[in-house]
Amino acid sequence: MSGINVAILALMTLLVIYGAVISFKSSNSFPGFRSVSHSEVELFNLWQQWKITFKKSYPSQEEEQFRFQIFLNNTQLISAWNSLPNQTALLGLNQFADWTQKEYAEYSSDTFVPSKPTKPPKYLNVSNPLPTTVNWTAAGAVTPVANQGLCSSCWAFSVIGSVESLYYIENEALYAFSTQQLIDCSLSYGNNGCKSGQLGNAFQYVIHNGVETDKIYPYTGKQQVCQFDETEVIYTPDGYQNVPPYDWYQLMAAVSLQPVAIVVEADQVVFQFYRSGIISNGCGQAVNHGLLLVGYGYDDNLKMAYWTAKNFYGTTWGEQGYVRIQRSGTTNVCGVLTAPAYPYSH
Repeated sequence: MSGINVAILALMTLLVIYGAVISFKSSNSFPGFRSVSHSEVELFNLWQQWKITFKKSYPSQEEEQFRFQIFLNNTQLISAWNSLPNQTALLGLNQFADWTQKEYAEYSSDTFVPSKPTKPPKYLNVSNPLPTTVNWTAAGAVTPVANQGLCSSCWAFSVIGSVESLYYIENEALYAFSTQQLIDCSLSYGNNGCKSGQLGNAFQYVIHNGVETDKIYPYTGKQQVCQFDETEVIYTPDGYQNVPPYDWYQLMAAVSLQPVAIVVEADQVVFQFYRSGIISNGCGQAVNHGLLLVGYGYDDNLKMAYWTAKNFYGTTWGEQGYVRIQRSGTTNVCGVLTAPAYPYSH
């Protein structure tokens, strides 16, 4: 277990000790704990522990006071969510705990979808029953969770992740490909570097140019001058396909064959502080954030089918960097069914 994950466990232990550290004007509490009145000292200690865990510092006392108040507000908001009956997803303190909801929404809204598909979708011929469970991460076809940092680059990570997995399926070798190459070099294809991008545009770039490895062209988390070297290209897929939109069965069929790039609405509180469980409400369908769909399954405890997706906020977010979203037929929870796509090779 990494040092930061140990620190997060210690932080969660503090939450237990402090009974969610919520008194304020609310009787809400974190799941499993009664509302307990706590001193300002205890609350301040939680703040100090959180800053150490996530390596937070501020340029002035005024800024720290401002961020501390946001932290208090967010802690109360998390407690209120987790106290609601029948919640299937639990929220928790993470690296976004000192961000306003507006700041997070602007940060997470980095993937756009064209009003009309750039190419027609492909329907897969599904003659045999689909697997009841798919997990490409467990199969070894998915690279470790990355952290996009302050660069709004999830669109690039989503596409590169799907290409990495396709290469693995074809060659039984897993490489981390260069997300930075897409950020720096695909501007002429309609992407906007660390500001935003579109899955189709990113796929077009990869198809036309190929990809280098992350070792050769590493991620910096900021826009740079393109340094693409065609002699270092390790892989070039032949094309990409759009999954028929809003077709849950076709998406299941596609992800049973390989991981799929998707776009969801991630600018809501449930995504900002997602900790565990299955997101079944609290997010809309105004898609704006790229993920890599790596499987699906059924949770016996929650009695709920789900999609599993890899996010790019690091392992301190969600379930070790992953999120589960309700899979409910044509119900397009969080917009998962809106615009899925995947690369292919002949």
